[in-house]
Amino acid sequence: MDEQFYFAKGTIRYNGDWIIVEAPYGVVNYYQWWVEKFLWKKISTSYHKPHITVLAGKHEQGLNKHPLWGKYDGKEVEFKYYTKIHTDSEWFSRGQYFWLRVECPLLPVLRTELGLKPSLKWPYHLTIGYCGY
Repeated sequence: MDEQFYFAKGTIRYNGDWIIVEAPYGVVNYYQWWVEKFLWKKISTSYHKPHITVLAGKHEQGLNKHPLWGKYDGKEVEFKYYTKIHTDSEWFSRGQYFWLRVECPLLPVLRTELGLKPSLKWPYHLTIGYCGY
């Protein structure tokens, strides 16, 4: 059976050494409710608000001097998000994250234009929240 998905819109933002797609609160709030219902405890929301990371400044620094930096700032993009909630504490050592896999054709293009690999070391995703131990 194919995995179910929906479409949403977000806005590309350049912030310091980071590039993110600001995502709708409604999507994250809906899935956060389900995670909390399952865990019977509150989870923390992302520090960067609902977003899809395109370039993580803590891992790929100094690109804000690139001539194409800011090219897509403020651009609205459509992305596909899958409804299966993922969790993978192996990515991070401080706790367990919950996330949805996303696809957006412009994100690999944007990274390639900056001289980067088209994808991050983890799948493009929308973080639902975090549960510390």
